[in-house]
Amino acid sequence: MDRLDEFGGPSTYLNIPVGWAWAGSTPFQWMKQVASHYGATRNPLVISWPRAMRTPGQQRAQFHHVVDVVPTILDAAGIEAPDSVHGASQQAYDGDSLRYTFDADGPSRRTTQYFEIWGNRAIYH
Repeated sequence: MDRLDEFGGPSTYLNIPVGWAWAGSTPFQWMKQVASHYGATRNPLVISWPRAMRTPGQQRAQFHHVVDVVPTILDAAGIEAPDSVHGASQQAYDGDSLRYTFDADGPSRRTTQYFEIWGNRAIYH
């Protein structure tokens, strides 16, 4: 606890310590081992976007996937995804911006998601 304020800073690893992984997976079991129990699939995410959030500090229940993170960052920055980078064509992102979840009652746009970890497979639907 003495170094908690350093967590996420430049002198720490880009890694979640096991204790925080257990806490973040609660109430789901198995953490990062069994996909059907949402371990390593249902993880906490904190978003701070004061100009866009009318009701900050609340939890949301909509389901998302890691592919939604970059579209959200692009949305926050107000820029479109590039069609090419240094002459190389780019594929469209599979994800959607998380902005719609700023309305806690908004329906989830991601209704089906396949995921797998270490040979354990599951479908969120």
